[in-house]
Amino acid sequence: MRRRHLPNIFEDLDEFCNAFSGCCSGPSCQKSTEGLSISEDEERLYIDAPLPGTKPEEVEVTIDQKKRQLQICGKNQNERENVKYHMKGSQCYCYEIPLSNEIDLDSKVEAVSKDGILRLTLPKNKGHKPLKVDVTVA
Repeated sequence: MRRRHLPNIFEDLDEFCNAFSGCCSGPSCQKSTEGLSISEDEERLYIDAPLPGTKPEEVEVTIDQKKRQLQICGKNQNERENVKYHMKGSQCYCYEIPLSNEIDLDSKVEAVSKDGILRLTLPKNKGHKPLKVDVTVA
């Protein structure tokens, strides 16, 4: 018996929606967290995202406060002057990172690009501490 490939309606819908969602669109752009380095200290969260060959002006960083989600997108075109291209590839990077409630989205987020790595620094809420609840016997 021969199997037929059935199209996945959700992949088609995602591709259609991504075409209107900014820099990360099309089948060559996959959203992931692969390659990210995430660390923290008492006051800040640090995210290092590899974007090799991508110019800082080609990087888009957005924070959706309602979804509490950070998105980093960039495209690497590798274009040179005085070169006639018959075929030219490009790379697209798109990272989606969920943010916890301890991140202060109202404060300034810093983004610095150096040697193909984008470093984001996100401040934490100063008063965010876990609440300890005492358990009593009924």
